[in-house]
Amino acid sequence: DWQHVRVKLEGWLEGFSHRELIQPGRFKWFKGKSLADVVLQMTVQQEEKYVDAMAAFANKVTAAGNSAVSDTIIPLTTIHPEQDDDNNHSN
Repeated sequence: DWQHVRVKLEGWLEGFSHRELIQPGRFKWFKGKSLADVVLQMTVQQEEKYVDAMAAFANKVTAAGNSAVSDTIIPLTTIHPEQDDDNNHSN
């Protein structure tokens, strides 16, 4: 569950000092990047790929009005940014 992992990550990060988070080279396996840079790259920058697709889906649901709950569930295939422009994929 994405939300659960995000909450755990945020809790884990609270254990680091500000300096540990922003100091480049503190963790050698990050090849000169700071922990904050790596976390930002792996979370926010990854999530940015989905913003337009999520906004389009939200607008579509809003425009449809009060539909049945099943009509407002977001199938993962509708928000995958690497798919066709219409974000619908049928095999």
